[in-house]
Amino acid sequence: MAPRRPPNITHATLRSPSDVRIVQLLLLNYTILDEDVVRLIMKEAKIIAADTSTSTTPKDIVIHERNSGCVVCRTALIQPRKRFLGNKDGTVLVREILHPVEEVVVEIKSHDQGFCDNPDAGAWTWFTLNATRPGGAFELSELELVRNQAGVVEYQDHTANVSRSSGSEKARRFVEGLQAGDVIEVRAHACFSGWVNYTKRVQISLLTADGY
Repeated sequence: MAPRRPPNITHATLRSPSDVRIVQLLLLNYTILDEDVVRLIMKEAKIIAADTSTSTTPKDIVIHERNSGCVVCRTALIQPRKRFLGNKDGTVLVREILHPVEEVVVEIKSHDQGFCDNPDAGAWTWFTLNATRPGGAFELSELELVRNQAGVVEYQDHTANVSRSSGSEKARRFVEGLQAGDVIEVRAHACFSGWVNYTKRVQISLLTADGY
């Protein structure tokens, strides 16, 4: 009988921060591996801490030009992370991770009004990623994520990944600027008379640094 092949991991395995920390502690306590090696193993295995917020509605959220920019999904406050550095003379050494978010993954199910005169003239229903900070002071500008296909009535599934390694400099700055206490929002937009953005489901996953 041929040996079983290990699974081909093509996507990150998203877990709650507490689950990730349990895996870390098991590896640290029951193996001879040190913290740096454990962190590398989890990174290569794509076991990543993620806080997820989902907005699903029985009826579509309907966005017209007059209410364009409406928030369709919002996360809780980004939680701080701490990294265990070891023990020294009986003292536990911990470092706070000031900017814990490594990547933002947004999944959207939506469509536009289902018709248009000229699909080649552009698609005018779309979604943006925004962030707010207590006190209202936040310098990062909104980031366009995806647009619905013009004149298509069937639901479309969109996925947008915004990370520190994104190709866009604006996207990289957005993620690098996020800090504990911020709230991330997805907003739906429509422009021009007759264009409508029907939003069924939005999910935001925050992939965080491997702290606890």
